[in-house]
Amino acid sequence: IFAVTTVIVNLMMLIPPVLLSLVFCVLISILTLCRGTMLGRDGPSKAHVREKDRTVADGGAPVGAAADKCRSCTCCCSGVPLLLIALSVLVLDVAEATLGVWRFYQIGWSRAFVGGLVLKWCMVCL
Repeated sequence: IFAVTTVIVNLMMLIPPVLLSLVFCVLISILTLCRGTMLGRDGPSKAHVREKDRTVADGGAPVGAAADKCRSCTCCCSGVPLLLIALSVLVLDVAEATLGVWRFYQIGWSRAFVGGLVLKWCMVCL
């Protein structure tokens, strides 16, 4: 079991920090899709389909079925807010990059630790 752990840690040093954020985004997509089908929606949202214009009152507020749809949504009709997802991905990327080169910091190689972080972020930029 020690040899498997060592191999995983050594691989984490070499790969760019994208695995945790990728898994997180896939899970969020699956959960949003499942939530949409459980709530009776027609499946995934149609991002590139034009909707018909809605009728609005003098103040600009929607009336009729559009108003009922807006009132039924409390936060974000399409699922998890994008700001929350973006912050989560950032935190997961930083955590994955740090965990990959943490062994350098543990043995006192602080410059190698910083160099490893710079290398990981340069690999992401490529």
